[in-house]
Amino acid sequence: MEKRYTIGVMIGNANSPHTMNLMQGIFHAAKSMDVNVLFFLGIHSSYYYKSYFGEDTEDDYDYQFNVVYDYQAFADADALIIAYGSLCIFLDEKERKTFLDKYKDKPCVLVEERDHSGKATSIIADNYHGMYAVAEHLVRNHGYRRFTYLAGPHGNTDANERRQAVFDVMNAYKVSFDESRVAYGDFSSCVQQQVNQLLDENADKRAIENLLLRKRQIHDKILSHIIKREKEKFSTFQQESWFVPLISRDMLCHMDDEREFYRRSLVKLQALGAEASYFYIFEHPTAHFRNEEWHCPKRMYLTAYQSGEDIIAYEEDKRPEVVTTFAGEGKITRRKNHAQNYVATIFCLFSGEIQYGILVADIYSAYLSLFYLISRQIGNMLRMYQMSEEQKTMQRKLEILVREIQEKNEVLNFISESDALTGCMNRRGFIEKTLQMNRDHEGEELLILFADLDHLKEINDSFGHIEGDFSIRHCAEVLKKVVGADGIVGRIGGDEFCVVTLGNLKDGQQIIERIREESDAFNCTSDKEYYVELSAGCTSVICRNGLVIADALREADRALYEVKKLRRNFVKKIR
Repeated sequence: MEKRYTIGVMIGNANSPHTMNLMQGIFHAAKSMDVNVLFFLGIHSSYYYKSYFGEDTEDDYDYQFNVVYDYQAFADADALIIAYGSLCIFLDEKERKTFLDKYKDKPCVLVEERDHSGKATSIIADNYHGMYAVAEHLVRNHGYRRFTYLAGPHGNTDANERRQAVFDVMNAYKVSFDESRVAYGDFSSCVQQQVNQLLDENADKRAIENLLLRKRQIHDKILSHIIKREKEKFSTFQQESWFVPLISRDMLCHMDDEREFYRRSLVKLQALGAEASYFYIFEHPTAHFRNEEWHCPKRMYLTAYQSGEDIIAYEEDKRPEVVTTFAGEGKITRRKNHAQNYVATIFCLFSGEIQYGILVADIYSAYLSLFYLISRQIGNMLRMYQMSEEQKTMQRKLEILVREIQEKNEVLNFISESDALTGCMNRRGFIEKTLQMNRDHEGEELLILFADLDHLKEINDSFGHIEGDFSIRHCAEVLKKVVGADGIVGRIGGDEFCVVTLGNLKDGQQIIERIREESDAFNCTSDKEYYVELSAGCTSVICRNGLVIADALREADRALYEVKKLRRNFVKKIR
């Protein structure tokens, strides 16, 4: 099968009639010559913004659209057509060489510009002689002597040659003419300000009357046909543009399912004029700020594509990759019918300063404005998706942080409320837990028990502080055992413990008896040379609002004082 060539076309100022006509011509030529064409479509909208909204550089995102020319590296085109006449609006003389040098290793054809490198082919109209003949006819045949001239943009070779021809005619026929009678446009219709300024500064009533008369003499049928055609085009665009927000809605409704999110972006494109469309994203969103150097991503991934009614979307780990070092022989498109050529346009997908990828759409040039709107919608949805993912990531980090804080708070609470030696509540923790128990059991009887380790000082003095600590820990274990999980045990002093639990004085005496039994059992079997014993006293109160816990503790302490009078008066065991 004979190779079908793929031609990349770099073209700018896409919102001008001149560019639209050029694209239509290339479209028809591609179909008749059976070649593939990829339009790398730049936008020059600053004149439009200024004409409607005035000077506001925040509205000017031309620099974002125009990175599209670097994406030709992904296509691996066999040759390039560079419609330089539409690019030079935003390329000054210094940038011109830098721009063209990027493509010096690929066969190139420059349109509307001369090649000064000797490496490319140039196609340019004979602007000078054509404009010279027109201007000379007006002067010589009609006798006109007062002229104003609306020129194309500075830096455009076609515009420069036509302007020079006008000046040369005026000079040859001694017609008064200088730069004050020239204004500059951008090949768009947004030149009302320049035209008004020319007419205001060079008023000639007779010339204006003649101009208006000639306008009225335009054939009514031709005018009617043009108006009807443009109305039909606008009406169709207006009707179809109503559906563009549905793409955003569909994507927004599936932001929790990445694969479906990308698939939904293409669902309605066939109905809006796309024979096929391809949605690529970069490995990472890439920031591109005004007046800063742009670094083109090296790889991109096909998230989904539409071919006729079929729509295929890929899971993240299965997306086909395209890299600048090997672009797959220009196949950034995937057609079911390879016997048919394609003419596709590449749109940048960005929002603000962030570039996300490209949309490749196999569409007729009449749908460019509509798909421009679609690409802007998709770009903004990608920004929303990125923000949503960043929010989820931040939420996950916050949840982890909250858990860490909670765990650390639990540790801190344990440290602040617990006694390090025994694991019981310390004085602060015990008081807080007792207050909580009083609030939770209003109207119920609360038992408060005070206990004291007998002869701790003697144990420390005779056997050492390690043995003293052992005795304290053992007493804590005894109290926790006899009180159970429903009670609270606190160490509120060096050898002092306090217990609270629901119960009455009778329950308290039973607890004290069990403490004595546990102590006796330990002392009988222990090889310690001293006795480990607790003295305990108790009281009870009714849980109520206004209960003063300190008063209840003092009452229990008094009961303990009486019991301590009966304790063993020695600590060493008699062998």
